[in-house]
Amino acid sequence: MNYRKLLPGLKYRGLVKSLKTQYHVLESSNYYVVFAPKDDAKGNYNIVPKKAVKFLVSKLGGKQGVATKDGLKECSGSMYFPTRFSFLNAMYALIGVKGGRIARVAGPKLFFNIWKAAE
Repeated sequence: MNYRKLLPGLKYRGLVKSLKTQYHVLESSNYYVVFAPKDDAKGNYNIVPKKAVKFLVSKLGGKQGVATKDGLKECSGSMYFPTRFSFLNAMYALIGVKGGRIARVAGPKLFFNIWKAAE
């Protein structure tokens, strides 16, 4: 299946390779769609507001080696990140638009480098 042509009107921004899953990042005017395919007919997707990614960059931009737990703690109190998974999806969207990268993996933990300017 060609994920770039699946949903017209969305711009394909990139592929993020995480621990066990690959995420495709698509963009609309106000949102990112983080899509994890399972096979040709199934998959999971999450909608990430662009405002959430901008908030993340405002809090963590320029930092290196940020663990998921520490990044979520730094962004605590935000309406954008009620769970660890919402934070991770925003990080995957940020990486998909070339605003950061996965710096390293230590066991089940991810560490991120986040650029100061997201887009």
